[in-house]
Amino acid sequence: KTMKSIGPVLWYSLAGGEPFVRKDLEDIIQDVQKICRPKVFSFPTNGWYTERTFKTVLRTLQRLERGNLILFFSLDGPQLIHDQIRGEGSFENLKNTLDRLLPLKNIYDNLYINFIMTVTPQNASIAPDFIKKITRDFKADSISINLYREHKPNAPKLPKDLIKAYEETIKSY
Repeated sequence: KTMKSIGPVLWYSLAGGEPFVRKDLEDIIQDVQKICRPKVFSFPTNGWYTERTFKTVLRTLQRLERGNLILFFSLDGPQLIHDQIRGEGSFENLKNTLDRLLPLKNIYDNLYINFIMTVTPQNASIAPDFIKKITRDFKADSISINLYREHKPNAPKLPKDLIKAYEETIKSY
């Protein structure tokens, strides 16, 4: 119903939560392709579900009639920090998923592997240097840099050192 009300679009992005937990993700992707006909289709992922992600991405690329498929991987720092933020084993699962997906880029030139790094109090001290590592070691097509914030009324102001770390991370990238 939502897709029909939106109609054709240039870019369709699924957002919120981990899309690969959905058993009907392939059906959703097919419906979006058929109804909205985007030139760009994207969604975020934490990379936790290696085989499910690989199979879904492969089948999507095989069926994709037009446009690009962009995956945005959340990556918050080296293993220790990333796992503190995302849960134990998150970094290793993300790396395993990337190892499975990267060979597809040699076959499908419309697959893009992007990263999202959110500068938080937990990673602010390493963020400017870690963004260089993402660029160098993770074969990123692009990187988005976000700033941690609280979404609630009367949220406290962000500490100046956090904002400075965010600015330094952007400069470093």
